Amino acid sequence: MSTLTETTLGAYLDAVGSSTPTPGGGSVAAVVAAFASALGSMVAALSRGKSDNPQVAELAEKFTTYRNRFLQLSLDDQLAFAAVMDVLRLSKSDPSRAAQLESTVQLAAEIPLTMAQSCLDLLGLLESMIPMASRHAVSDIGAAGHLARAALSASLLNVHINATFLKNRPEADRFKASALRLETEGQIRCQRIADHVVASISS
Repeated sequence: MSTLTETTLGAYLDAVGSSTPTPGGGSVAAVVAAFASALGSMVAALSRGKSDNPQVAELAEKFTTYRNRFLQLSLDDQLAFAAVMDVLRLSKSDPSRAAQLESTVQLAAEIPLTMAQSCLDLLGLLESMIPMASRHAVSDIGAAGHLARAALSASLLNVHINATFLKNRPEADRFKASALRLETEGQIRCQRIADHVVASISS
């Protein structure tokens, strides 16, 4: 399985639109978050020419770090799904099948949960960028915020669906509670970004 840095956007879209189950929603959500990170990088790059604030350079580095992280998570999500499918193909008479399925499903839930937390962190970085952003690029911060929010919500769907297959109910409940918290906080942060961006454009 090639990494996304080795794949053209067209080839990736063809893969998503094909009859194979991967890349699926989780992988796509991570790619959307990578685009949001790249938009943050662009705004930081444009703003660095008009500001000597060292925080702009720091944010630029963080946006790049998050972009790379999301691309890796996109691949991780595909590999986790493939691992679950491999276990499901084992004979039901295999004594190790149940334990393997539990562990692979838990990983398949953990990865999108990590993705959602990273999206929430990205929203925080985007919000921090607003006061330093060039007015001509502040709308891109708003666009990045909406993309990060969408990626967060999409990734949490994978958390919920995988949690339903866990036999360990306390662990499943932990996933669901974490997902609810991230969804709520993501909505609040995205709305805050949108409000700030609209106010900046209107001023």
